Amino acid sequence: MIREFVVPGHPVPYLRMTQGQTKLLKIPLSRLRPSGVALRNRIEKYFEWKSWVWSHAMAAGAKAVLTGESGKVVNRRAKLDVRIYFGSLHHGDPDNIRKGIQDALFEKDKFISGCVDFDYDKKNPRCIVRIILQEKGETDGQKSKSASE
Repeated sequence: MIREFVVPGHPVPYLRMTQGQTKLLKIPLSRLRPSGVALRNRIEKYFEWKSWVWSHAMAAGAKAVLTGESGKVVNRRAKLDVRIYFGSLHHGDPDNIRKGIQDALFEKDKFISGCVDFDYDKKNPRCIVRIILQEKGETDGQKSKSASE
């Protein structure tokens, strides 16, 4: 099953967080030091990006593809290909942006493979996301045999 959708706007790279860093979201801004405020802003921006990706996936009809208790793919092999169009030469690492999209869509990423490519489009920065899910019990070998017959 294949789904493709576009996520408009400037992409946000994956943000690795500790449990302590996620607790920053519960502390009032007035009690944080400037470095804590900056980190909290980055965390909030990353969470907003994940929600933005999820909402565009749902709008594109990916709900039929993404299943599980949390609504995310659970224990299924999938291929996630991402084409990124940056708005400027100052941008995050493309692999980390793909990882952020993967984090937004999939609960367990050990079953996910795929690639990332990028280009520049100053007027229309966006990510084109393509999800290819393998059917249960299907392997790459079975797929190539049935395609060649």
